[in-house]
Amino acid sequence: MHTGNSLARNIWLVAAVLWTVLIAVLSLVNFDAIPVPIKSGRVDKIVHVIFHFVFTLLWSRYLTSRTFAWRVFASSAGYGILLELAQEFFTVNRHADIMDVLANLGGAAAGMLIYFFLFGKRKSTA
Repeated sequence: MHTGNSLARNIWLVAAVLWTVLIAVLSLVNFDAIPVPIKSGRVDKIVHVIFHFVFTLLWSRYLTSRTFAWRVFASSAGYGILLELAQEFFTVNRHADIMDVLANLGGAAAGMLIYFFLFGKRKSTA
């Protein structure tokens, strides 16, 4: 019985799920009442990159295989597009932005590169 390995996998899963929920909440909340510069173009795009960079790393690390890592990349892209559509159709003050989608893809791609650099040489244990 590998309780240490199981515990580590559970921690990666919890972190990945919490991060995924955090992205959704922060993508759909109205920031107009909050006096922060996140609405500025450059900072907003950096936030999108970070969201999907971490999303890709956490889910890829939890799933621990190259095949699943590529699926995580596709999932990150799809999740980012879905959230942009949700902003457009289900919020009043948020709107879809193709540049946000591109920033999401950039973050996911960077996450994949780092994942393969750090963990890609190991054999899958899952």
